[in-house]
Amino acid sequence: MLNKLPDFVDVKFKYLDSLKLGASNYHLLDFLIEDSNDVRVFSEHFWIGSEKQFFAIMRFRRYKQNRKHIAFPVFAKIFKARPKTALEILFQHRVFDEDLKDLYAKGITLEELYEKHIKYPEYQLSSFIL
Repeated sequence: MLNKLPDFVDVKFKYLDSLKLGASNYHLLDFLIEDSNDVRVFSEHFWIGSEKQFFAIMRFRRYKQNRKHIAFPVFAKIFKARPKTALEILFQHRVFDEDLKDLYAKGITLEELYEKHIKYPEYQLSSFIL
């Protein structure tokens, strides 16, 4: 199994490089693609060409959100132990320490954040905390 991981990582980065994405799109897609099935699904069902890369990646992000949907009690439990992980599962994008600081400073409750995300799933975390 360990021998397969470097192969996938190599394939993943070659694939990402071949798309000629801008930096922010590259980093988001790098986050979203977790295995060879994700590469296949994205390339067969979402990628429509370089001029529409942002929209393809956003549609793929929504697809991943739908597949990884978690109920609020599960989200709250994960958040208590690993806040960044919980937010990354919910929003399907990388979360940084600064995002957590902004979330805490904003004073928004987990329930409010979760409900806003459910109502506006296309928004990223920063939309709710800035």
